[in-house]
Amino acid sequence: PPPPREQYVQCSSDGYRMNTCYVNGYIRGVQIVRQDSIVACNLGQNWGYQQNSIWVSDGCRGTFLVYLY
Repeated sequence: PPPPREQYVQCSSDGYRMNTCYVNGYIRGVQIVRQDSIVACNLGQNWGYQQNSIWVSDGCRGTFLVYLY
């Protein structure tokens, strides 16, 4: 099979509101590679991911490396 694809995604919780950032494909894993917010971004607390999107809340803002199937 072909190797998994990777995609960088910037996602921001502006005004401490929840935001959803969609990707082109199905997510197999995500890691934050650059945090741009003063607020610490913690997986499962103020950011996470679902089948085809990353969500951020409570002021988390950064660049995420997304591993796609």
